[in-house]
Amino acid sequence: MMKNSALHASAKYGSPMQANYSSPMTKPTLGEWWKKTKLGKDLKALGTRMQDAAANIQHSTPKSRSKSLRKGFENASAENKKLHEKRSEQINKLKNRLFISREK
Repeated sequence: MMKNSALHASAKYGSPMQANYSSPMTKPTLGEWWKKTKLGKDLKALGTRMQDAAANIQHSTPKSRSKSLRKGFENASAENKKLHEKRSEQINKLKNRLFISREK
């Protein structure tokens, strides 16, 4: 009786001895799945950029680091200014569409 029930249980839930049993090694792992996602790809690219930047910092001088830092702030400031102008333009377009001025 016991042997028969064990046989049915292995047939129901799968057994490593059965031909249709899927090995965990053939299934994609969580790490492989994660690498295929957009976030995984973005993080991989960011990690590569950070490694390159760290290598550049190790071989740089204080003067060159200061210059690149200043350039980074200038670029960020210019980008912020462009975005601010774009937002202001969009807001003005909305105001003109929503609010009609009354003439006296």
